[in-house]
Amino acid sequence: MKTELSLWSVVLCGLVMRVFNLSGNAEVLSIALMALSLLYLFGSFYFLKADRQQNRMLSIFAGIVLSIVPVALLFKVLFWPGAYMISIFAFAGLLPAFITTVILNGMPKASDKKLYYRRMIWRLGIASVMALCLLVVPTDVLIRFHYRSDPERAEWEVRLHHTPKSIDEERRMNEEFDEFMKTRTSFNEKDSISYE
Repeated sequence: MKTELSLWSVVLCGLVMRVFNLSGNAEVLSIALMALSLLYLFGSFYFLKADRQQNRMLSIFAGIVLSIVPVALLFKVLFWPGAYMISIFAFAGLLPAFITTVILNGMPKASDKKLYYRRMIWRLGIASVMALCLLVVPTDVLIRFHYRSDPERAEWEVRLHHTPKSIDEERRMNEEFDEFMKTRTSFNEKDSISYE
């Protein structure tokens, strides 16, 4: 539980860094979110228990499903292709896990595992809301927010984000973008600093 909260805290710091365009945000997010994903995937039977009480099969299933959410968040925040599909898989797995946990929590024989089920309901509920937000918020909105200080660059990034129909079109778009970036970063020799 402490490891999980610590990693989510690092993810939150990475997201704040991303909002303020601080360098290193992608690295912090990548490391923290992949560590979380691996923690859920391979350590679910250990980390998702409460006071040595657990439903081992539910823990393993929830761990597999929960491991998809950090990957979906990583892909969405870094504007990588495939974020939408991963978010669909995450939400499609989280919903049955959440419903199953709520049903098992309501059963009379689950009285010795109430704390375990309550924590699992919270964990799966928060992850479900997060996956739903990843599905609902378009990547174009995130790109425009990320490049809010440079709207022209934002529009280029949005155009590049949408998958081209052919290799020739992709090559042409990349060449146009390279030209655009050269005009943005080039400067005249009279503006350069002389070190003589």
